Amino acid sequence: MFHTNSTILKYVADYKLNLISPADITDFEKFRTSVGLVLEVIKHQDSEREMEQILTREAALHNIEYAAAKVIEGFTDIKMDQDEKEEFNMCKAWTDHYQSGVREGLEQGREEGRKEGREQGELRAIIKSSIKKFCKNIAADEAADMLEENVTLIERIYDAARMCAPDYDVDKIYAILQQ
Repeated sequence: MFHTNSTILKYVADYKLNLISPADITDFEKFRTSVGLVLEVIKHQDSEREMEQILTREAALHNIEYAAAKVIEGFTDIKMDQDEKEEFNMCKAWTDHYQSGVREGLEQGREEGRKEGREQGELRAIIKSSIKKFCKNIAADEAADMLEENVTLIERIYDAARMCAPDYDVDKIYAILQQ
């Protein structure tokens, strides 16, 4: 598998190495130390429901030891604050982590809403300009060139405008285009 200089090998101990995969563990109660708790948190870090169950069940998570807190921080996105007694509160850390995700989701939603609003505003402006061209009997392909827009879009706007004649309401035309 690996090519290693044989003179170095006589100085290297051949110790057995046991690896633990949190994803494969089903019974965390077998661990008598905080290792089981740490592995369980690592396994379920992406499941809000599982984490809530762990936090409800495990009173020990209110004040976990320094090493366990640092391992959890290292393997998850959960950041823990140390209190004045040098203890870490996993429940508070999870709540903070959850709230951070909520804030991030709200910000993404706002950004998507702003983007959608800009797109709607741009389309409404195109509709308004297209209606002016339509009322002057300018052909759709010529209007598309003038507005530097897609001919197919302008043709769709013209078709919708015909349905809304004679008032050519931008909101009604927009609604037709969204169908």
